Amino acid sequence: MTIALRDASTSVPVDESHAFQRLAELVPGVEVITAQELARDDSPPPTVLVRRIIEVHRGQLGALYGPPNSLKSMIVVDMAVEVAAAGGRVVIFSAETSKHAMKERLQGLAGGQGTSLEELGSRVVVVTSAIDLTRYREEIDASMASEKPDLVIVDPVVEYLGDADENDAREIIVWISSLRGWARQHGCAVIVVHHSSKAGNAGVPNMRGSSAFMGALDAAFSCERKSDEATCQLTNTKQRDAERQGKVDVSFDFTRPDDWHVTVARTASAGVQLRSKDLWVDVHRVLVGQVDGLSSSGIAARLKRARGGITSALEAFVDQGRLERVDENGMVQRARARGSLYRLPTAVDPSVGVGVHSPRVTS
Repeated sequence: MTIALRDASTSVPVDESHAFQRLAELVPGVEVITAQELARDDSPPPTVLVRRIIEVHRGQLGALYGPPNSLKSMIVVDMAVEVAAAGGRVVIFSAETSKHAMKERLQGLAGGQGTSLEELGSRVVVVTSAIDLTRYREEIDASMASEKPDLVIVDPVVEYLGDADENDAREIIVWISSLRGWARQHGCAVIVVHHSSKAGNAGVPNMRGSSAFMGALDAAFSCERKSDEATCQLTNTKQRDAERQGKVDVSFDFTRPDDWHVTVARTASAGVQLRSKDLWVDVHRVLVGQVDGLSSSGIAARLKRARGGITSALEAFVDQGRLERVDENGMVQRARARGSLYRLPTAVDPSVGVGVHSPRVTS
């Protein structure tokens, strides 16, 4: 195929300002960047903000959707506690949950993560009324700029649409652009909670409303309650800029009102349950002698397993102290990023997986 190009004498030199760059001056929030500038850009990839149940990245617009009473709201409140317990700031738009119910959820899930409402303090802010997010976009943007939240939760979508019709592609694109703007401009993660419609491929439910909604998301997870009333299963149905995560079974223990314990069981994307003891032995075998570490894809290839499920397991092993997550220079990372490598700490016992060392840490 031959592409017709204009005469070289009329072409714009590569070092000359492109006319489209004027858009950045004329339209607020618009960024125009050339390939040359991208080549010089050394900004780090988005960091992982949430990982206790599912991974959520900064700057990401995601959705958790499913039928009513499928524990969706419980999942996002647990995310809020995780972020706030680590020192982050969270805003929860929650029009359907009463003040008493929100207190009960935050208190129970905070206790399950070893903290309390008092310790979370003002790092969690709850907006308990429905509001048209498009109509009051400027006011909310100003609050975002001042509050600088790390995580924003909108639960449920239907209470915050205002006059927008969820089945109208044009209206839903205008509405969701506000949320994407929060994520991009303020560097936070935005998670919306929505309802599902009928089942789609492989029995996984579709998100209700216009398909433009799913198309605008960076990530989406369906949520279905299992036969056990306190257990739900999350399925990663979309992942734009990261590898797709495996299925996750989440079980809640509501026995103690101030200590709701959460159990998470991850499944490889191929549908094979990861048995952590056997997998740890295999991972340890692969990493022995790999001083610089291996990527998740490299480990998955050697084990002939699905990469998505392996990555989740590797992150769990990092949290347990069995593995180190490092960059290409061998510096230990606080969060997974593109190009992360995994290696064994010094003096690791394969039966336990705990090494004794004082690693250097980068943010």
